[in-house]
Amino acid sequence: TVKQLLQKVESGGREAIDAEKLTFNHLLEYYEKHYAKPAKFIDNQKVEGMRNLKKVKCFIKQFRPYFGNMKLSRITYGDILSYRNERLKVPTHYKKLRNIATMNRELSCLRRIFNIAIRQGWIYRNPLNCGESLINISNERRRERILTLNEEKRLLAACSGRRAYLRPLVICLLDTGARRGETLKLEFADLDFPRRLITFQALNTKTLKTRQVAMT
Repeated sequence: TVKQLLQKVESGGREAIDAEKLTFNHLLEYYEKHYAKPAKFIDNQKVEGMRNLKKVKCFIKQFRPYFGNMKLSRITYGDILSYRNERLKVPTHYKKLRNIATMNRELSCLRRIFNIAIRQGWIYRNPLNCGESLINISNERRRERILTLNEEKRLLAACSGRRAYLRPLVICLLDTGARRGETLKLEFADLDFPRRLITFQALNTKTLKTRQVAMT
């Protein structure tokens, strides 16, 4: 309508009008060039890029054939709902049904991509925000169970013979509650024996925050 056209001119000038011609593929190209690149850390803080780049590239590979040729301004909440429903029907490479947590990560990436389009003035609102939330963390399976003392003993007992080398690692994991990846990336400089502290560096943690754990 004329009113909508005037709003576009007032908010973004000629560039806003030309944005009508942009497809989702154009947005993906911009995202890959400026955002989907290896993480860069300065003083143990991430300043650009992303650490989970491999996973993001897998998401992009799924988005492109479904949304690629669609005009950005024409993509609706219904399109994304249909995409989600179709993806939930596709088994994972383990031949299992895709779970809610996995779908949440995928849609969170898609939401961020659309938010970038908003910042660029290419669209006015994120289609994921135009209906009931498609990203529901409360529906994810929670992992709250911990090993019993008897289970710990059996696990450590199994770390014998050819598996004896695993025993120190398993003890460290049990006593610190750290993730396997965090523990395997520890360096000698991260171990403070006089103060009995283990430092997990930000670039190796899931939350990208440095944390310290006491040695037992």
